Amino acid sequence: MREINHRAKNMLSVVDAIAHQTATKNPEDFVERFSERIQALSANQDLLVRNEWNGVEIADLVRASSRTSPISLARVSPCTAPSCA
Repeated sequence: MREINHRAKNMLSVVDAIAHQTATKNPEDFVERFSERIQALSANQDLLVRNEWNGVEIADLVRASSRTSPISLARVSPCTAPSCA
């Protein structure tokens, strides 16, 4: 039970950080952008759980995030790993 509590607190800390980062850029569209970021976080969580927390490729995380939230590819460095091909 302590492990679940620990993970829940970690996730809430991530949500808090996302909220603060989202609010500082443009408060007018906060709800829409915050919702998109939480959906991306949820997609990444699903990916980790499906892989039984054994880690995932960063390219897979980017793909999962981009399905739920528009990502500016200008902010994402090209992947040169063989798994990105």
